[in-house]
Amino acid sequence: MDDREIVKLFWARSPQAVDALDEAYGPDLRRLAQRLLDDRQDAEECVNDTYLSLWQGIPPAKPDPLLPYALRVTRNLCLKRKRWNTAGKRSSPFDAAFEELEDCLGDSAGPEASFDEGELKAALNSFVRGLSHRDRVLFLGRYWYGCSLKELGERLSITENNGAVRLSRLREKLKAHLRKKGVLE
Repeated sequence: MDDREIVKLFWARSPQAVDALDEAYGPDLRRLAQRLLDDRQDAEECVNDTYLSLWQGIPPAKPDPLLPYALRVTRNLCLKRKRWNTAGKRSSPFDAAFEELEDCLGDSAGPEASFDEGELKAALNSFVRGLSHRDRVLFLGRYWYGCSLKELGERLSITENNGAVRLSRLREKLKAHLRKKGVLE
């Protein structure tokens, strides 16, 4: 079943919508949740919460394509659960990846305080679109999917050190890009 048919089922409030979504994209959603959360039960709960969120959000939303939309909902729910589970503790490589980006984006009084979220989002999207395929896989793998440098190195056939150096250079390029777009001072 394709995305449009699944979305039509959601709009029709058919219980088959969740089953169709699970059949089409359940493994992808579970894989992302498991990667972001250490606990299998938490991951499964976040995937179920994704289904509930999509049930409540479609309609009025008409996501096309559906998979990135569902992955984003899952990711946000997992990150919320992770923050709740690890309040006050630094416990995952994902936390380290966020710290790397904090250096690039500035402190809490940085871009989010002075520019609206849409401008920052547009600047980040244009940066990612401008990357080579390999750099995009590296950047998104680290900062969106929370992959370790070891995993990324294996996927891209590079050493962990090479991956770390490339990510450092990408963060510098991101800083320059955000300054050029007027998001950073």
